[in-house]
Amino acid sequence: MNRKRFGSLCAAGLALGLASQAHAAVNSYLFGYTSGFGPKQLIINGSTVLNAVSSGWYSDAGFHASSNNNYIVGNCLPAICDGGDGATRNDFFVFDLSGVAGPITSASLSIANPSAADNIDPPFSSDGFGGVPTTYTTWDVSTSIAALTADATNATGTYADLGSGVFYGSTPANASTNGAQVMVALDGAALAEIRGAEGGQFAIGGTLGAVPEPATWALMLIGFGSLGAAVRARRERPA
Repeated sequence: MNRKRFGSLCAAGLALGLASQAHAAVNSYLFGYTSGFGPKQLIINGSTVLNAVSSGWYSDAGFHASSNNNYIVGNCLPAICDGGDGATRNDFFVFDLSGVAGPITSASLSIANPSAADNIDPPFSSDGFGGVPTTYTTWDVSTSIAALTADATNATGTYADLGSGVFYGSTPANASTNGAQVMVALDGAALAEIRGAEGGQFAIGGTLGAVPEPATWALMLIGFGSLGAAVRARRERPA
C-alpha cells in the first residue's frame, strides 16, 4: 500500500476513535435540577436500603456548594446549568454504613432522574436527561468525605477524582431514564470498598462518557497501532 495512503488511514482510525469518545460527552447531562427529587439509595444484598446522607456535584472549575444537593452530571448547555463556575460536572453520593453488618454479596446504586414534567426549577424544562446518548459511570473517591462535602473553589483535583480511579460500574444514559430510577450494579471493586467501610461512610463518584464503548476502543487501538506501524516502517526505510 502507498505509504501516504497508509498514513492517512492510520490517522483516520485514530481520529474516528477520539471523535467518537468526544462526541459522547458534548452537551449531555443527567439528573438535571434534582435537588430534593426522589430517592438516592445504596441497595445492599437486594434488601438493605440506605439513603444518601449527602450528594452534590463539582464543576470542571472545581466549584462545589455544600448547600446544593443537586447531583447533576455531564456537560450542560450554558443556558441550562453553566452558572459561571464551569460547564461540566461530576457528581457524588455519600452513604452511612454504621448500621450495616454481616456479609455483603451485592450492591447497587439507585438514583432518581427527574423528567421534564417535574420542572423543579422553572423556566427550565430539561430536568432529566438531555443531549446525546452516553454512559453514566461510577468510581471510587479518594478525597476525604469531610473535604468532599465542604464548600470548594478551584478544587479541580476533586472534580477529576469523581470521574477516575477505580471503576465501580456503569449504565446507559439516555432519554428512557427520564422520570425513572437509574440503577447501577456495582462490581467487585466497589463491594470490597463497601466492606472496608462498614461502620463508617462510603462515597461514590459519577461522570458521563468516561468509558469508551467497545467500538470506540477498537477504533482508537487501530489508530494507535497503525500509527506505530507507520513510524516503524519509516524508521526501517533505507536512506
